[in-house]
Formats: sequence, C-alpha cells, structure tokens
Amino acid sequence: MIGLVVLVGLGIIPAMAGARSSNFGSNLGALVVYAVSGHIFVAAGLAMGAGAFLGARLGARAALKAGAWLVRLLIVVVSCAMALRLLAAPGGPLAYLSR
Repeated sequence: MIGLVVLVGLGIIPAMAGARSSNFGSNLGALVVYAVSGHIFVAAGLAMGAGAFLGARLGARAALKAGAWLVRLLIVVVSCAMALRLLAAPGGPLAYLSR
C-alpha cells in the first residue's frame, strides 16, 4: 500500500484496494501450491478465511466512513506495535539489554 501511495501516487483508499487485490492474489497462489503438495488443513483455512473476510469488510467500511485519517492512524499504531513486539521478542534487541 505504501508503494502504491509513494511510487504510483494513488490516494490512501485506492491504494488499500490495490493492496487487498494483491494480497488476495498471493493468497490464492499459496492455496494452489499447498493444494498441489497436499498440505491443506481445511478447518484452520476456513476459520482464517472467515476472519480475513470479516476483517476486510469491517475495515473497508470503516475506512470509507471515517476517511484516510483512520487508515493512517491504524498504520502507525499497528506498525509501532509490531516493532515493539519484535524488539521484545526472545532473541530481540531488548532481550539482550535485560541480561
């Protein structure tokens, strides 16, 4: 999404749609690879698919209703949370400081 905004010049909402389309394509490709190799766990896949569908619907509705400021805010919050989690993970930089 950031690449579509910075490199292509799209707005936040069209870039989100493009990123979701790309994500769907990569997930479909992964499904084909796992299906061919016979490594599909149907129950987990259906649960994850339902969660992804529900999250995408709720996220798209919230983004269209609240606008780009909500998307920007969530990108910053989620990115910071992921960075802190990686920093605090076992073997991460913060684990060495606590020794």
